[in-house]
Amino acid sequence: MGFVRMWNAHRIRLQKAGHIIAGKPYLLYFQPDPETARDCRLSLDRDRLRSLQDIANQDPSQLDDFLPEETMEVCEVYLAEIGGIPMQPQAAELENPYLQQYLHLRNRLEEHILNREEPAVGLLQSPEGGVKLFRERYAAATGVNLNDLPRGLDGEDDILELEDEGD
Repeated sequence: MGFVRMWNAHRIRLQKAGHIIAGKPYLLYFQPDPETARDCRLSLDRDRLRSLQDIANQDPSQLDDFLPEETMEVCEVYLAEIGGIPMQPQAAELENPYLQQYLHLRNRLEEHILNREEPAVGLLQSPEGGVKLFRERYAAATGVNLNDLPRGLDGEDDILELEDEGD
């Protein structure tokens, strides 16, 4: 959850591409602009939700993990040097929450890498084949072949479109 909380507090800069909305994801979600926001929710029937949950539960991947255990341990040691990460940012830090912790960690990790300290730090390898595996598991659980269904408006797979059955 820490990564999600950190990510949702970062600022998305204004982009040339008009479809990207600038702002902080947390605020954009919970306090959308009433002039431009639209409700894109789709209802999801309970049986389909259970099927999707069963498929997700079969996957041993931990989607919240983004660093190897050894790297996380190194980061925890370096963050402990400055008292760790507080549960809530201080009032003065609301514009850039946890900036001091980030800068300290970044500097310590740069030193760690430059000095070739052990254990070596790195990222987890990105999982591959997730969409194919999901399609196979979904077909096995529901009898529905996602390849036979229409694609989203942008030409990409839009699994949630499946839930808009006759609404």
